[in-house]
Amino acid sequence: MRLTCEFCDKIFSNKYILKNHQKTAKYCLQLQNKIVETSYVCENCDTTFNYKSVLKTHMKTCKLTKKFENLRQTHKQELLQQKKKYEKKLSKQEKKHEKEIEIYRKQAKDLQDRIQDLATKAIQKSTTINNTKTTNILNLTPFDMSDKSIKDKIQEKYDLGYFMKGQRGVAEFTKENLLLDDKGELMYFCCDPARNIFKYKDKSGEVRKDVKANRLSKTITPNILTKAHSLVMEEVKNNDEESEEQKSKMNMEHYDMFFKIKELEANPEKLGSELSKLIT
Repeated sequence: MRLTCEFCDKIFSNKYILKNHQKTAKYCLQLQNKIVETSYVCENCDTTFNYKSVLKTHMKTCKLTKKFENLRQTHKQELLQQKKKYEKKLSKQEKKHEKEIEIYRKQAKDLQDRIQDLATKAIQKSTTINNTKTTNILNLTPFDMSDKSIKDKIQEKYDLGYFMKGQRGVAEFTKENLLLDDKGELMYFCCDPARNIFKYKDKSGEVRKDVKANRLSKTITPNILTKAHSLVMEEVKNNDEESEEQKSKMNMEHYDMFFKIKELEANPEKLGSELSKLIT
């Protein structure tokens, strides 16, 4: 059975093909005075189609579609290669940083070990020093601050040389003439230089603490001042033969030194500060 299209006279083998032709064929639609609506466009070659099914069929054979697919695959491979390349670099960087971190960890551990070692040595040193101080205190010869011989030694041995050094001279005299036993060993010991704390054994053998040497300073300062005053008067008398200007200058120096020593009355801890530098 042969059927002829009534619009374009084209012959078809069956009714189904004829109907499809009259609905889709562009030139036949034009003869029917029907407007062709192109709703589907090939994204590669821009060809338009009325039906989606026709577009799908076209896409399978479109040369540009194949070309774009090839390009897509090529770019995909390139991107994969770049990804592998960057992942490899990243892995190397991570390993490098891991090594650096490990080095820093080792350095930190070494520093911590050194700090711990120093702390241990400091504790051991402190213990040794404290043990030594304890031993020294226990072995001290008793020191009697009320002994009348202290006054006699001041009158006998405190001279102009000590006087002209002021408060330091008093400290030097005290160490060299009052704080040494018959063997030349100290009887009065500075056990805490930071706080100027001294210890000694009294005549009964009991260990005493003298903070900032206040007790010792108050014991010897009156006798030191008495001897210092006599030294000043003696020097003033000896300066009578000098010119008035020279005599006035020398007398002023002696008076100034006397009043510096006299400050020990109000501030006995100053002697302790000077002593700690000499007998620590």
